[in-house]
Amino acid sequence: MGIEKLFISMEEKSALVELQKNLITDYGVEELVAFGSGVKEGSGNEMTYGGIPDLLAKINQDFHSRFTMLIFDKVTWENWAGQNLYKEIKKDGVQIW
Repeated sequence: MGIEKLFISMEEKSALVELQKNLITDYGVEELVAFGSGVKEGSGNEMTYGGIPDLLAKINQDFHSRFTMLIFDKVTWENWAGQNLYKEIKKDGVQIW
């Protein structure tokens, strides 16, 4: 897992592990890529991703984190291949699983 590579607190890493378990079990998510300020050294402890509101809100509350998510199905994500956000995430993102 790439969680160790992230520049976020241990509590936020625990939140991502919990989020991962729920996304795999309940939603069949196949891949999670972290993107934003938490993936770069010296950029602070806030990460930005935006999606599954109730699950994410509970994990943020339980772990005192402030994650958001963007969620794409595989076809939509592949259709974004030429977009700037896609390119940035592919370049700078850290694959969690």
